[in-house]
Amino acid sequence: MSHTHSEWKRKQQHLRQANRMVSKDRSRALRQAFSDGSLRKTAAFDVCKRHGIVAEQLEERNEMKETPLIREVADGDARHVEWLLEAGADVNAKMTNEMGFSALNQAAYFGNAGCLKQLLKFKADSCVMDAYGGTSLVAAALNGELECIRVLLQAADGKFFEGSKSAEEGKDGDKKTPYIDKATFNGSTPLMKAALNGHFACVRFLILAGANKGPPFSLSFPLPHTHLHVAKRAIPHSLARAHSLSLTH
Repeated sequence: MSHTHSEWKRKQQHLRQANRMVSKDRSRALRQAFSDGSLRKTAAFDVCKRHGIVAEQLEERNEMKETPLIREVADGDARHVEWLLEAGADVNAKMTNEMGFSALNQAAYFGNAGCLKQLLKFKADSCVMDAYGGTSLVAAALNGELECIRVLLQAADGKFFEGSKSAEEGKDGDKKTPYIDKATFNGSTPLMKAALNGHFACVRFLILAGANKGPPFSLSFPLPHTHLHVAKRAIPHSLARAHSLSLTH
């Protein structure tokens, strides 16, 4: 009897030890999965589905050719944006239409600085351009979104453009265009966009941040006479107004 009990006890100890080893292996696997982000992504995706942010896929498109991420940054809900990014949404995806906006372009255009910060936190490319060659800074300047301009310039510090591509400062001796002066394909810089639309605070901020202010602007492509005429009149007026604002604040 004692021999049988001792054998049973040894077996139970062996099974408990085996179970502990299995539990440790399972816990280790779960910790590894969490550290790799897979569980976090799955949980975030489920949250997105429960809240109706996605139907079935992270990169599904609506009638505007927007992904859920591009749509949500336009709506301005930074919490929804964070969930989508945690779930693994493509932070640099673009609208597949004639605009070609990325989520960063969209957030800047609608002035949603909180969403902009979330995108940049998840390594959005501040140099990505829309179908017209405009950066997110151009989109923010167009609508006078000062806080977005601040966020973008801080994120793009030290970045330059060479042709249609971005480059880091100091890689070679070739002339590069600073991020702040990157123009659209028709030659409109962020400063010009702000000036043309009367966003004087933005003009002032861009000038103080080092934007090239002339004379008057270097256009890579000729603009229609009426547009150029308006620009020549609007820019000096905006610069004068911006200068007066800098003296009074």
